[in-house]
Order: sequence, then structure tokens, then C-alpha cells
Amino acid sequence: KTGDDLFSGMLDNEYAPTVVYMPIRTVQSITNYKRLDTIMFSIYPDADVSIVGNKVLKLLERAHRKEDIYMLQTMEDVQKMFSSIIGVVTSALLVIAIITLIVGGIGIINILLVSVTERIREIGIRKALGAKKRDIVIQFLMESVIMTGFAGIIGIIIGVIAGNVLSGLIKIPPAVDIPTIIISFTISVILGLIFGVYPAKKAADLDPIEALRYE
Repeated sequence: KTGDDLFSGMLDNEYAPTVVYMPIRTVQSITNYKRLDTIMFSIYPDADVSIVGNKVLKLLERAHRKEDIYMLQTMEDVQKMFSSIIGVVTSALLVIAIITLIVGGIGIINILLVSVTERIREIGIRKALGAKKRDIVIQFLMESVIMTGFAGIIGIIIGVIAGNVLSGLIKIPPAVDIPTIIISFTISVILGLIFGVYPAKKAADLDPIEALRYE
């Protein structure tokens, strides 16, 4: 039956709420509630969902002499609805992530610029001892990468912990995607390189004589 495996999987899942099957008349007599809000049914694999659904609607309309009060919703409709919701949430999270990255990048640049200012004499001494511009650039880029890489690791740890806590609250098994973790860490390192370029270049362009005179 179409959808039988899906519903069985949903109902048999240990995280799904307990389901009790009872005859409709028994439920109505116990609860004194005569209305039916939802009817779920399955069809054979070779049957057309829309055709069968329309026949069911017409049958209900004839049986109760009421039209346009019933709504047919297939599993495909449910999947489309969830896909739409997930798409909106994903887009919102993407925008938030981009804004966060930009703000974080600006913060990294400011921290490194302050570091350059505080270490002008150190940079001057290194240049006076023979350090090239490339050496200074590599030094500050490495510091930037270490900073963002460490922040990325902390973010991944917090994300995994938060995911496990949330999964426990909503009764869904947690999923830790290793490729996603690797990609996240790689992005952190790449951002460190990108946002560290300007401060590193500024440090490398310092005049060694002026740097040694700096107080």
C-alpha cells in the first residue's frame, strides 16, 4: 500500500508518540465525540492518488450532503509543505550566518590591527634583523588562522551540544554530520586567511626605522 512503509516507520519509531488503534464506535461511545476531524487511508501502489482522493471526496459529499467542506491532503502535499518551511528556515539561517561572518570578520580585522599597533617596535626589530615582508605577512596570517580555527572548534562543540539537547527535547535522534563539521572548520580557516590579509599587509609595510622609533 502506498505510504504504508512511511507510516509504519513513523509509528514504530521509538521517538514517535504512543498510538492506540480502536474501533471508531468504541471511541465515540467513550469520548461522546461524534465528529471525525481526520481520515487517513492508503491505496494500492498502482492506483492514482488524485483520482482515488477525488472519489473519496465525492463519496463523503454524497453521504453527508455537504460540499466544499472536505480537504484532501496527500503525503506529497505534506512533503511540499515541509520542504517549503525548511526552505524558508534555511534561507533565514543563511542570511543570519552571512551577517554573523561579516561581523566576525570585522572583529578579527580590528583585533589584528590593534595587535599590529601594539607590536610596532617588535615588527621593527624583526625587520632590522632581516625579516622580509613575506615573513611578517605569514606571521599575522597564521595568528589570524589560529584565532578563527580555535573559534570554529568552539562553535562546533557548542553546536553539537546544542543539537543533542534540542534532539532530546523534541524526541528526534541526534545526527552529527562529519563532512559538515569538516566544511565548517575549513570555512573558519579560510575566513581567517581572508580577514587577516589587510592587517598582515599593514604590518609588513611598516618602515623598520619608523617602527623602531615608535613609542
